[in-house]
Amino acid sequence: MTRVSFEASLSPDLKGTGRLNVATGSETDHVYKVIELVGTSDKSVDDAIKSGIARANATLKHLRWFEVVQVRGHIEGGHVGHYQVTMKVGFTLE
Repeated sequence: MTRVSFEASLSPDLKGTGRLNVATGSETDHVYKVIELVGTSDKSVDDAIKSGIARANATLKHLRWFEVVQVRGHIEGGHVGHYQVTMKVGFTLE
């Protein structure tokens, strides 16, 4: 089996990560689509990630990985009001 590795054209941020490999002539051929989404929570960053992934999973198939790109939040009365987590989410195409 010949392995061909190439840079992702879907997202420049994936270049050099080795995430997108194509094994020619095998059942492990994958093409990944990458989307960006923002999960929110008034509890924690972890909960914001989980809510974003859960919502994406409700409408998308074959979710495979996520990458946290940015964490930010809203301050209310000197305290954290809610968390916002921007993520890149990868999934395989059918």
